[in-house]
Amino acid sequence: MAALFMEIWVQRPFSARLTVAFALMAALALAQGGLAAWIANRAEDQVLRGRVAGDLQSTFWELSATKQRLRAWSLRALMGAPHAPGDGEMLRLRMSDAIVRLQDLSARAEQMDRAMGIQSGESAQRDDALKLLSQSVVALREPIADINRRGPTQDALTAWAAIESVFDKGAGRDLREMLNERIRTEADILKRTRQVADLYLMRVKVLSWSAAGTLGLMAIVLAFYFTRALRRPLSAMSEGARAFEQGRLDHRMPEGGFLEFSRLGVSINRMAAELSARREQEAELRAGLEVQVATRTKELE
Repeated sequence: MAALFMEIWVQRPFSARLTVAFALMAALALAQGGLAAWIANRAEDQVLRGRVAGDLQSTFWELSATKQRLRAWSLRALMGAPHAPGDGEMLRLRMSDAIVRLQDLSARAEQMDRAMGIQSGESAQRDDALKLLSQSVVALREPIADINRRGPTQDALTAWAAIESVFDKGAGRDLREMLNERIRTEADILKRTRQVADLYLMRVKVLSWSAAGTLGLMAIVLAFYFTRALRRPLSAMSEGARAFEQGRLDHRMPEGGFLEFSRLGVSINRMAAELSARREQEAELRAGLEVQVATRTKELE
């Protein structure tokens, strides 16, 4: 197979070889560019997924902080400490808004995971946790209103124990621990997506350097090959031009090698042969004229 390829390659015209060489370089550049673009897109997907994971983590932190503020407000209200009566419902609505944003972010995260071919149970667990938290926030509405209606109580701890289950329990699960677990999980996902994105970016860097090195080496090899391939025919052409300039029409150009140079050699040799034949004819005519002149001169004498 290699011998057949070399035979076909040798028989190809020089222009065809040059075209094939540049076509191979262009194909290699396009292939490496396409691969680099694919890796870069994967890295971009991971960066965007990491951004969503970061937003999820920060919003869970915001939800946890708002919940703690609502807890503190409830205790102050029950003990008769200074507090703004409207803050309780405001904080509850803020928690509800955070949960809505978390649900939107969770849907985006699930969509991105599917697009990247990632199969994970994180979305289902996150949605389950958000559902329980949403139910808890809705259940807090009546206890907050009751605190505002009843005002301070003598036994704040007993009153707080009555509503604590609404704050921290849902479907038999500890909502506070579940919220902390979601924060830790989103932190792990964020760390993992950043690591994958860094890996893809490193691959893009390595591929870029390898592409530059491969194309550079290929250019050097092709330059060396075509320089050697052109040296002999160009040298023969230069030698032939000097011979013809000196009037040596018996000089002949080589008619082998590349098709283009072979055709050029045949054409120049044909032209040289025609010029040589005309020169011989002119010499014969000149010699004949000289004989006639000499004969006529002798007759006149």
